[in-house]
Amino acid sequence: QKLRDYEAALLKHYQAFLKGLLAAARMAPSPGKKAVLPPGMGAKQALAHARVSVRCMAQLLTTLMHFNYASDLLQAVVSHMASSDAQIRAHACGAVRELLVSTETTGQLALEAVQLVADLVRTCQCVCPPEVV
Repeated sequence: QKLRDYEAALLKHYQAFLKGLLAAARMAPSPGKKAVLPPGMGAKQALAHARVSVRCMAQLLTTLMHFNYASDLLQAVVSHMASSDAQIRAHACGAVRELLVSTETTGQLALEAVQLVADLVRTCQCVCPPEVV
């Protein structure tokens, strides 16, 4: 029972951490979408937070691809592959590239990554940075 309670608490906090990362990543500029800035935060500070959050999500995705919420992480990372910020784009594209060439990746996760990238290219009407492809 203690172990189950510990695992439930760990999962709850991990989920809260991911929600915080997703909220910070939404501050990143992206084509066709305006960045969501919290009140009292400047654009430079918001961009720095977005860069850190995308880097964290990318590293979580590549190191813990078998863990819970990998699909949600993948969706968030792929959405930043067409970011107008070069650092955010580099982290996102690098994570997806590493995920596709990794021998530890499950076929389902790789298939989902390819489908999400295809949807991103379609959404951008085939006008996206070359790193995405």
